[in-house]
Amino acid sequence: MIIFTPSGLCPIQLKGTDIESVNAWVEKLQEYGYSQRKEYTYRALRYWVRQFYEMGSAENDAVCRLLRD
Repeated sequence: MIIFTPSGLCPIQLKGTDIESVNAWVEKLQEYGYSQRKEYTYRALRYWVRQFYEMGSAENDAVCRLLRD
């Protein structure tokens, strides 16, 4: 099942805005999703970033930029 807008809290903690932290977060989320028979899209990941960094903040923008690129 492909997930565009997830429900509930993100199951994996995002630990920072640097490329290594974001890549590790995405990898762990995808592994978790596969175990649940789900695939998270860019939109789903971007949605969860709001849980860690306020929308419009420099941190949120930085993580979303890394996700997009």
